[in-house]
Amino acid sequence: MGFVNMAKVLPFHYPLSSPVIEQAVECVQSGGVLAIPTDSFYALAVGVFHQTALERLLAIKGGRENNPFP
Repeated sequence: MGFVNMAKVLPFHYPLSSPVIEQAVECVQSGGVLAIPTDSFYALAVGVFHQTALERLLAIKGGRENNPFP
């Protein structure tokens, strides 16, 4: 898959500002992958109805052909 490697770091401090939320929504709607910090790891978030986003997530996670996402 020939994805363009692009990354944008958003200031992720609580409470989240409207511009940060808008940029995160734009990322998901355009097929991007969000890495969201939690207490112990980063969660990955995509738009589940966006085929390109799911392909990107599979490329990141790797080896899930027989092990679908929950």
